[in-house]
Amino acid sequence: MVWDGGRWTPIPSETFPAVPSTYLFFLFASMTLIRTMQLEQRIRQLEAKPERKMMLLCGQSNRVWHYFAGRFPGSVGMLVSPSYASKVPLDPWMPFVVDNGAFIAWKDGKEWNPDEWIGLLQTLRQKGKTPRWVAVPDVVGNREATIKKWNEWHEVARAFGPVAFCVQDGMTPDDVPPSADVVFVGGSDGWKYPNLPRWTANFPRVHCARVNAPDMIERCEELGCESVDGTGWFRDPSRPDKAPAIIKFVEGHRTSEYQPQFAL
Repeated sequence: MVWDGGRWTPIPSETFPAVPSTYLFFLFASMTLIRTMQLEQRIRQLEAKPERKMMLLCGQSNRVWHYFAGRFPGSVGMLVSPSYASKVPLDPWMPFVVDNGAFIAWKDGKEWNPDEWIGLLQTLRQKGKTPRWVAVPDVVGNREATIKKWNEWHEVARAFGPVAFCVQDGMTPDDVPPSADVVFVGGSDGWKYPNLPRWTANFPRVHCARVNAPDMIERCEELGCESVDGTGWFRDPSRPDKAPAIIKFVEGHRTSEYQPQFAL
């Protein structure tokens, strides 16, 4: 329409040349072909790059973690241990695993209490909750004692869910029992990280313990870990960058390929 002094006047249709139907057909066909090629390229990119599914397991319950459990199912979960299980609510939407509490007892200079661990497992069963796996008791930094603990306790743990064998300093893949469902990589940091590739290369389900540095989280994912846990993601005052880094990771961002999300 055009403004004709004091009013809008329609433009006669004969003012515009007729567009041949064949031209419109080829235009539409060309646009469809371009879009198809773009989709095929995207599919090839996705097929060439395996989907990331590593789960972050946290010992603290907070609103951020519960939001992520709903927004990004399978990306986060809870690591429940006998010493603080009563403080961690396990809601239906939150995946969880059960630690044995041996590391916390060792760190605090206390003797590990099997009654607390079994009591936790029994309480979970009474509430109708099944963990993704249960960490069979181990002895920090002691290969022989950990194998002995496995022989003593793995059948007990199996009654409550899949079982994880905790590997310690000096162990090799040959030490992992065939009946173990998950390999839980513990041990000292100086031994754990250099040896992590051998576990992910030999076992389909590997969990790495105490991964508190954001850059190591990405490294564990690259190696193929199923999950990692960390206690300092939200409560380390010396590293204010940790929580933002964790949030970006869960949202799908990676250091090597950061792509900002834009609000529509």
